[in-house]
This record gives sequence, C-alpha cells and structure tokens, in this order.
Amino acid sequence: MPQFCLQLAGLSVSVASQYSQVEHMCSGYEVPKGASSDIDVRIDPQDIDAERDEGAWSDAYLETLAVYRQIAEALPAFDRMLVHGALLSFQGEGYLFAAPSGTGKSTHALLWKRFLGDAVSIVNGDKPIIHVPGKDDPPVAYGTPWAGKEGWHENVSVPLRAVCFLRQAPTNSIELLDASSCVDRLLRQAYLPFNSRAAGRTLELLDGLIGRVPLYELACDISRDAVRCSFEALSGRRFSEWDASSTCSDVDQARTERRIKDGFVLRDVAGQTVVIATGEASRDFHGMVKLNGTGRVIWEGLSRGDDAEDIAQELAKSYDVDLETAQRDVASFVATAQKAGFLA
Repeated sequence: MPQFCLQLAGLSVSVASQYSQVEHMCSGYEVPKGASSDIDVRIDPQDIDAERDEGAWSDAYLETLAVYRQIAEALPAFDRMLVHGALLSFQGEGYLFAAPSGTGKSTHALLWKRFLGDAVSIVNGDKPIIHVPGKDDPPVAYGTPWAGKEGWHENVSVPLRAVCFLRQAPTNSIELLDASSCVDRLLRQAYLPFNSRAAGRTLELLDGLIGRVPLYELACDISRDAVRCSFEALSGRRFSEWDASSTCSDVDQARTERRIKDGFVLRDVAGQTVVIATGEASRDFHGMVKLNGTGRVIWEGLSRGDDAEDIAQELAKSYDVDLETAQRDVASFVATAQKAGFLA
C-alpha cells in the first residue's frame, strides 16, 4: 500500500492509497513524510467502490477521486473549502472564474493567456482550494493536482482578488453582484461535505468570502473584447497597457501561439490516420500516434499554426457540434500535445 505526504493548501496531508496513480498525479505536491499531519487519508476498497458510476473507470482513477473527496471533507475544519472553477494568476493576484461545466471557463482562461501573455498563469483549471482566514484577512487560493481534463495546475498560492461567474452571450458585459444574489451561485460551485458540521462550516466560509471579495457576472463571447471586459473590471487596470497582442496583428499573434514541431509526419495507413516522428523529433518521441477524425482536424490546424478559435470553428462546422464542445475538445487536445512535447 503506497504511503506518501502532500503539502496542499498550506496543510500537511498523509495519504495511504491502494494504487500508485494518485501519488504520481500528486508528485508536484509531495514532501517528506513528517511526524504528524493535519489530514490523514486512508483509502479502502469500499471508498473506491463509492466513486463508481456507469463509466468504465479504472480503480486507480477512481481512487484519485476518493482521495480528493476525503481531503475536501476535512478542509472546513481548517477554514478551507474546495471549489469548482478556473483560478488564474495575473501579476501574482488571483481571479476565480466559476460556472457550470461546459460554460466556457477553460476557453476564457485560454483567452487571458493569449491576450495577456506571460503575466497570466493558470493556477488550477478545475478544483482549487480557498482559505478564508479569521478576522478580516484576505482569502487565499491554492492550486491542487485535481485540475480537470486539461491538467492545468501549479503548486502555488495567490491572494484571491475577485470571483467572476460566467455565462455565454453574443455581446460582452460585466456586472458587480450584490451579496444576496451570490449565495446560490457560490453554493453550486463549492464542495458541500456530507458531514453536517463540515457543511455548516462551509456555509460560514462562503459568507466570509462574500464579505471580503467582490463577485461579478460576466456575459461574454470568445473574443479579445471579452478579455478586456473581464480584465478591466476585475483587476482595475487598463487592458490596453497589458494587451500582449498589441505588438503584432491578431493574425500574427494567433499564428505564433501554438504549432506542431517540425519532423512529425501525418499519413493515412490502412484506413487509419497515423503520425510518426522523423529527424530531430524522433530523438524525443518513439512510436506512433493514431488520430480520430476530430484529432486530425486539430492536428492539421496546429500544423498550420492556426489559432485555437479558428480550429474550434472548423471542428464545429465539420462535425456539426456546438462551438463550446469544439472549444473544449481543442483545449484538451492542445494540453495533451503540449505535455507530450509535440508543440513548438
């Protein structure tokens, strides 16, 4: 039984797991095991079974969910809670974008990266932890290894400056919300523990968060103006002073953002689309990649240096899917290709 220790959201977490996958996933947060820990996690087969649904998930994957659930249940005792959202850092200050799955959090996060450049990092793409300390100290948000299918996360903390709820719209606008309209929205995005005492403490933490951090609703599309709208309201800065695309045309910016490295060759073989590495690329990658139809569209777009938005629009048109689904597919493919070392 693997045993290891994590430093997570400023807490020491001891984990005894059945499989090694969760330790590998949390490797960037692992620390030497100490004499004591704040949270002790022990996973039994019953815990894994409790995470099982109709999907054909492996026990090792289900255990990663069981571990995060035990941690999330324990967090309120330490004035912390797990939330569903994309946490961005701009110049060391945190901004949380929250919305139901499929609304466009990942897409908006990528737009911030595209137009604000290296001043922005994605601390966590799906399940950050928020610490709401006592008194009037500002909330602090932390990255976690539970980061959604894109896998965006960093083991860092940032002061949380604002929370922004997203909804899709044909034009861009942002509104500062009053406290009474925020409770149900926040509650839908927070992990609510099964234990009644921990659940009650979570409600108190939400109340503290609402009292210390401004909350907004952003109606947005997937344009540069959507970034301008959210950035200026949340940060209080002028977008024109930070717009990384202002030094080149939008087309040039898009064309140089992501591209498949030279040396990869795509061909159809026996009815399958395959990619192999040649030349210098073969030094780092051995073997073959098989692509389905959507993967081929994305790969060819990246090979041309097309912008992710253009690829998503082509995908939506070619396969008759909604744009939001296509955007998520492109974002997921890009993240996987980046990790595999396929992108320049």
